[in-house]
Amino acid sequence: MIVYGAKISYLTGKFEAYLRWREIDYEYRPLDARHYRSVIPEKLGASQYPSVELDDGRWMSDTSPMIAWLEQGVPAPR
Repeated sequence: MIVYGAKISYLTGKFEAYLRWREIDYEYRPLDARHYRSVIPEKLGASQYPSVELDDGRWMSDTSPMIAWLEQGVPAPR
């Protein structure tokens, strides 16, 4: 999972804190201009962060639905 976001973003921080708490592996990448202006709107229909690219090529955005989705599909840490 690749998380595109900004360290000054409350929502990026919220999502990263959740991933660390659940011990879910991810790679953080700062949201650069190319992704913000072209890649993410093409994949999601709008630019917002954090945006997530899953290992299977699907994309997600909006922290609350992303967390809900992960809660359903990722086993809890030991």
